[in-house]
Amino acid sequence: FQLEGGAQREWQDNESRRYRTADQVQLAQTRNQAFTLDSTGVYLQAVAKPTDTLTVMPSWRVDSFGGWINDQLNHAVYGINDYGLIQQPKVSVVWSPVAGQSLYANWGRSFQVGVGAASYHSASRLTDLKPSINTGWEMGWKFKPWPWLEGRLATWTQTATDEVYRLLNDPNNDSANLGRTRRRGQDLSVNATVSPSWSWWASLTYQQALVIDPDPSQPATQGKEVDHVPHAMGALGTRWAMSPLTTLQASVRAQSSYFIEATNTHGRYGQFVVADLALAHKLDDRWTVDAQVKNLFNRHHEYVWWDGTQSLHAPADGRAVYLSAQVAF
Repeated sequence: FQLEGGAQREWQDNESRRYRTADQVQLAQTRNQAFTLDSTGVYLQAVAKPTDTLTVMPSWRVDSFGGWINDQLNHAVYGINDYGLIQQPKVSVVWSPVAGQSLYANWGRSFQVGVGAASYHSASRLTDLKPSINTGWEMGWKFKPWPWLEGRLATWTQTATDEVYRLLNDPNNDSANLGRTRRRGQDLSVNATVSPSWSWWASLTYQQALVIDPDPSQPATQGKEVDHVPHAMGALGTRWAMSPLTTLQASVRAQSSYFIEATNTHGRYGQFVVADLALAHKLDDRWTVDAQVKNLFNRHHEYVWWDGTQSLHAPADGRAVYLSAQVAF
């Protein structure tokens, strides 16, 4: 039996400024915010092994927040939402009946508060907002049938109350409330060391996120998918030690498309399949040089979002080459 505890204190001092421009010339300032965000967290965790094959890990964390925002354009100062003491109980159980095989289950709660100005009161809203409480569970199987092969298979669900998301390009740096959401998914990952010089890995995630009980101001999102959540994500890669000094690594990463706004009526975007290549060479005991080629085949892909009137597209980098050197002291 082990028992441990800890505490965390964080201070943030942020500024958010935005300007109206024409032909890359500033015309007027549209946002000038200064805000602080102070957080305090304490936790207690136990690790109990009632038998050689069973491990139980309960824990509890409590967080609180403080701070203020100064709207310097309107000469107004507002306090942070009174989120109270945010409770986060968690428990994990691992059962390992035979060597190389483990069944596990996790249950717990985490939280989310507003991003940017959404954590504070404003001229139009002086009531406190509640934190979003995320309750989730996961069950899985970790397997290692042979010394050279290991992996994990899992299924999970997470339900969030009053989920918030940042409004991109919002002039007030605010967030919006999605309502109650539910995410479900399955994960599979495999790692294989085929030989001392050759290994490979693969991972696949399937997920779906739905709005179960929408914010009253957005009834059209009832039963819709949460935007910017792809159904599938995957990766495949291999690493080859060509010599004791030189290593070659190749990988492919991919994801499916996603809806770009909450009502799911303006199309799906964001799918991609991208390959990367990396070569590292050890010059001596201290120096290593490496070269990386990102997006090897120069595949076009982009991040797309909806600003309320049109879709906006931010393309990712095309083929790019990076050279670097590392030195160990």
